[in-house]
Amino acid sequence: MLYRSNILFNSIKVNRSLYAYSIRNMISTVSRMNVQQFATIIMDDAKRVNYQIIDVREPNELQIAQIAGKDVINLPLSRSDDWAPEVLNGNLLDAKKPTCILCHHGRRSMQMAMFLTHEASFSDVANIEGGIDSYSMLVDASIQRY
Repeated sequence: MLYRSNILFNSIKVNRSLYAYSIRNMISTVSRMNVQQFATIIMDDAKRVNYQIIDVREPNELQIAQIAGKDVINLPLSRSDDWAPEVLNGNLLDAKKPTCILCHHGRRSMQMAMFLTHEASFSDVANIEGGIDSYSMLVDASIQRY
C-alpha cells in the first residue's frame, strides 16, 4: 500500500508498473538486516548509540508492540506530509548516521528506506526484514504479535 504524500512518493506513485520498476531499481541501495542482526545492535548500548532507529508504524500499532527505548523515532508513513520536509532539510534526522527502519512486516519500512536513500541522500540505511512481527517470533517473544 502506498500512502499519500507528494514529497515521499512523488517518483513511485504514478502507476503500478512504475512502482514495480522503482522497487527493482532502488532496492539494491538499501541494506537488508535480519532481526537477529538488529537485536545485536539494539541490545548493546555501545552499538545502539551509533544508529538512528526509525519505526514507521502508526501510533495504535506502537501501543500493541514496540522496541523499547526513547531513541526510537516514530515517523508514521501516513503522516509523511508532516515530517518529510524536516527530513529533507536535515532538521529531523542525520543523513550521515547509520539508520535502521522497522515496521510490521518490512514493506512500509522499505518505502521509507527508499525515500531516505533516493530523496534525502542517506547512504547507510537498513530495512529490518520481517519487521516487529519477525522480531517478536525470533528474538523477543514478550513483544505481542498482531
